[in-house]
Amino acid sequence: MTETTTSKVEKWAYPLKVGTAEATDPQQFYKALAKAKDGYYPLGANGLWHGGVHFDEDTGMVKDLTEVRCIADGEVVAYRIDEAYPKSDFGSSHSVFSTGFVLVKHRLEVPAPPAPAPTPGAQPAAAAPQPSLTFFSLYMHLLDWQTYKETPALGRPAFWSGGTWQVKSTAKDEILGLRVRQEQKGKPGYGTVLAVLPRGTIVETGEEDHGWLKVVSVTPADASLPSGTGWVFKKEMTAGTTPNSYVIGSAAKDAMTPPQKGLAVHAAANQSSATTSILPIGTQVKIGNDGTSGKYQKLLEIVSGNPRPALTAANGMLGYIWEGLLETKSEPAEKNTVHVLERPFPIKAGSLIGHVGKYQNHSDPAPKNLLHLEVFSCEDVKAFTELSKSKAASLPAKEKTLLKIPKDSPLITHVQGMSAANPPKVTDAHKKVGYDYLVSVGVLEALPAEKKIKVPIVMGGTTTYTLWWRLDGLLGDAEGNEINGWFAEPDTTLSRHSPFEWEGFSFIEETVSNEDHLAAFLHAQESLSEEERAAYLPNVGTANDGPAKQRLYKILDKNGDKKLNPSEIKEALGKPWFSQPISQMVTRYESEWQYKKEKWDALDELMGHSDSDPHKGWLEEKARIERLSWLDKLVGQYGIISNSSVQHIHPIGLISAFAHGGGCSCSDTITKEQMKLIAPLATQANIDKYTDHLTDMYARAQIVTCISKAHVLAQMLHESGSLRLTVEGIDTDNPPDYAPYIGRGLIQITYRANYIAYGQYAGENFTGAPDYNKMAQLPHSVISVGWYWAEFKKLTSNSDEDDFIYCTALVNGGFNGYDDRLQYLNLALKTLGIQGCAKLNKSGIYELADSKAYKKAKFSFAWGLWSDPAGGKHGKAPDRAQAVIGYKRFLELYNSDSAVSGNTTTTYYASGRIASVAKQFAEARIVALGGSL
Repeated sequence: MTETTTSKVEKWAYPLKVGTAEATDPQQFYKALAKAKDGYYPLGANGLWHGGVHFDEDTGMVKDLTEVRCIADGEVVAYRIDEAYPKSDFGSSHSVFSTGFVLVKHRLEVPAPPAPAPTPGAQPAAAAPQPSLTFFSLYMHLLDWQTYKETPALGRPAFWSGGTWQVKSTAKDEILGLRVRQEQKGKPGYGTVLAVLPRGTIVETGEEDHGWLKVVSVTPADASLPSGTGWVFKKEMTAGTTPNSYVIGSAAKDAMTPPQKGLAVHAAANQSSATTSILPIGTQVKIGNDGTSGKYQKLLEIVSGNPRPALTAANGMLGYIWEGLLETKSEPAEKNTVHVLERPFPIKAGSLIGHVGKYQNHSDPAPKNLLHLEVFSCEDVKAFTELSKSKAASLPAKEKTLLKIPKDSPLITHVQGMSAANPPKVTDAHKKVGYDYLVSVGVLEALPAEKKIKVPIVMGGTTTYTLWWRLDGLLGDAEGNEINGWFAEPDTTLSRHSPFEWEGFSFIEETVSNEDHLAAFLHAQESLSEEERAAYLPNVGTANDGPAKQRLYKILDKNGDKKLNPSEIKEALGKPWFSQPISQMVTRYESEWQYKKEKWDALDELMGHSDSDPHKGWLEEKARIERLSWLDKLVGQYGIISNSSVQHIHPIGLISAFAHGGGCSCSDTITKEQMKLIAPLATQANIDKYTDHLTDMYARAQIVTCISKAHVLAQMLHESGSLRLTVEGIDTDNPPDYAPYIGRGLIQITYRANYIAYGQYAGENFTGAPDYNKMAQLPHSVISVGWYWAEFKKLTSNSDEDDFIYCTALVNGGFNGYDDRLQYLNLALKTLGIQGCAKLNKSGIYELADSKAYKKAKFSFAWGLWSDPAGGKHGKAPDRAQAVIGYKRFLELYNSDSAVSGNTTTTYYASGRIASVAKQFAEARIVALGGSL
């Protein structure tokens, strides 16, 4: 546990999408693996040790060119790609197989416990280092280079180039410079331009004539400009470091001849900041990856090419450039060999690893799509988990993201009519759970409202709650049969666990040889002759007594015959109460990716091969196994050591434990204590009044992600004045024309049509006196917030993506109260501990370019208007740079989209200000704000 990577795992992702959607439920993967033809963990369909899992075509998750994604934050350390798939000659067929792989290194670190409050005047204590584990994820049998060449539109992994990017040919920032004229102004040769020198060129000068300087030499040299020829204008240069030397600076604005384009380098990570240089098209660079993907990134290094002007590093960087105008090298650094990166390439969870490749066994009539996914560590995993458990005990409740359903727990049988009004009771008919089972709190939160009930229990004046979860298809009885029903969680502190407690995991030191495993498999298949059974009986006994088999027998061997055939394993993998404990087996065994000839030769006799009677198919299979190996190339690097120390972890078991925690999981219930921190100006009476209704509101509106819950709170708290207002204040002597259907509720539902629509949602009437008053009363003052968000404005998908700017624009129509809404959101993210879920939040702020609002002309104009110190709007702090960004984006959309420029009905926040008028307004304001058109 001494080997570390540059950063710890913050986020996790499943390796494949489910259709086009992001996967959220591990059962989607367990069910798929249960359908696989072979490649089970820890024993494959052939009975031999198998350290990973297979996603083949039978799983339904892979097809031609399926993307494979990184399972956790880490660093790519090695890869191999076939020029074209190699082939095995099995006699009757030539079967292709992919040797392509990617290896990613990760570091899993136990979260630090909450730091004690420092004494007044003292500095906070530095955080103590926490236990960490280095592990690797392996993605095997990936696409060959030939298919990439045949499919040019297919995405290329960024790490192929080792982190080198180049400026695209579509970059359009103009390279400018200074004209060198044959003679100074007023002379006959003034009109003759000898050359245009780019910004940054150093000019040594001689005599001066009315602000014009004679050129002596230039650095770098220009082949079209002989030494000692030409004149330049002094005011378009800055003084150099030596007498009579000058540097062509930003005042020089002459186009190059012929015109040259490139990519601007900015002083800050926004378009409005100063341009410090231009990178010509084709310039190769290295960039950071801590910015938003596709947006501004740090420029770290110039690999090749000449910036105009040259750049000097400050604080380890050269500036900021727009990633969207960069492209990665489109071809791998090497092919048909293991390429070990000199410098690890940082990669985020969910990033492209490659694409599923082809693999054809000797019995397959045609090549099939296949992904082998594996997780292993060369460190002492068990020792790490022991340290992890001791630290996890002091973690806060929000880190406990797994719910344990213990063996023998009663599972109340569901009957028609059970609901929040008629919840299950512990005395109802039930069945006993036969196996411990852990389920992610995130999965429970995503259950539909009718499958989760919160029941208050009042004892001695104290109110506690029992949570009832209706679970279908996850639990089994003692006989291994599926049981469904309601599970009661009376005390979350007793039944919830942090993934860092490693609840349910077992650790196995496997020593059984391949020969023993194969003999036991053939014995179970009844494929051995009488003579062979007698000869191999000791091998069978050794295999059956081995730790891995003993653990599997304990889980799966229902008939007690000490035989496990593929059909038993496959059937068991389809049952969560069996597949979960298998996926929690951490097994130490030698890696199959380090070729040892003697290990495979030991199987010759069982495979029917001898020198006198060779088995061609088996010889070809052994040659394939050798060609697939790669580990020898990495032993001694990046923490990879002898394969005897390799410990294997089921990848889905690991992801399912950690993916729903570590910053992106929150309780289904927002507490009054949390509300006080999020809305510090709200009265305690109002917090007590409204908070308990939030859970029902979220459930009914199916707002399940923590990030969306935070966004809803932020907008609701602003609209309600921190829970103070449930009725719009109006002038009763001069009421608005929409009265009496004025704004009511915590989100201010307005207009009769919306009262009718909400009534259909709630199943009640809200029109006519006195019914319209119910909108301002509990529970509708809170429930209407969920309807407004999910049904009326359809904001959930946008808040799930953390698009605060777009959500605000849709709620308000503009950006009134923007800063107030943002303050509430940042408090909610901090209080709920879900800053890691806020994809677009950058140290408390949001950028227009990251938002869907960036694609909307009216909202882009609004961003400029509300940011403009002279825009006449309120609620957003004046910001000249942001105003220019908004106005410029509006002009881009106006000039590129006739649906915007030709629209004569939409107005832009002022009477009569249609698009063409808004264009004139925006252009004038950009100039007034110091920008350029």
